[in-house]
Amino acid sequence: GDAATCPARAAMVECTAQSCPLGKLCRNRTLQRLAGIQKGDGLAVRPAGAKGFGLYATRPIAQGHAFGEYLGELVKRDD
Repeated sequence: GDAATCPARAAMVECTAQSCPLGKLCRNRTLQRLAGIQKGDGLAVRPAGAKGFGLYATRPIAQGHAFGEYLGELVKRDD
């Protein structure tokens, strides 16, 4: 998905094989292509329902610990 023409990107969700005709050429699949996540890192890319994919912690992460750059919406447990 191109930012100007992709409805999924405009809705701030990743494209999927079902939602995008571009297939592997689609640039709106960042989490699905995320490289460098290893099994012991405490992070996993998993399906996130209607939103496509999400990055999930698989173990507690200490406050202030940096593990990468997050570009999404901040969601608190209270929400």
